[in-house]
Amino acid sequence: MYGGLALFAFIFFSASDGSAQQTIRGCEIKPRTGCAGGNLSGQNLLKAELAGADLSNANLSGADLRGADLYRADLSGADLSNANLSNAILNRSDLSGANLSDADLTAAQIRAADMSRANLTGADLKRVELTYTNLTGVTWVDGRTCAEGSSGDCK
Repeated sequence: MYGGLALFAFIFFSASDGSAQQTIRGCEIKPRTGCAGGNLSGQNLLKAELAGADLSNANLSGADLRGADLYRADLSGADLSNANLSNAILNRSDLSGANLSDADLTAAQIRAADMSRANLTGADLKRVELTYTNLTGVTWVDGRTCAEGSSGDCK
């Protein structure tokens, strides 16, 4: 009986922490999923495993993506305005042309990513890691445009 109780507790915790595979509005929440142009606005994607996913031009506005794994994900042209991406892993992701206005990127890892032409107006970048990230043409937090060749820091 004790072993069964422990197993139940493990399954319950796994499902409640956002890591269980699920389908939301026709989009499978799993690594390498294809959900280009999908509507996941306002959804709870806490700790979602979306490495290598195609979320280009998707609507993720207001989504909870805290701690999500978006390594090498295609988020080009995606609407991530007002999304919570704190502690998310976005290393080597394509965020070119994405709208990240008013997004919370606190402590997010965004190393070696392409953020060219993204909108970061009003975004929270506390403790964010932008090493080797292409920031060419980015609309920065304060509204200025990052110069051609900006990498890791808006110039």
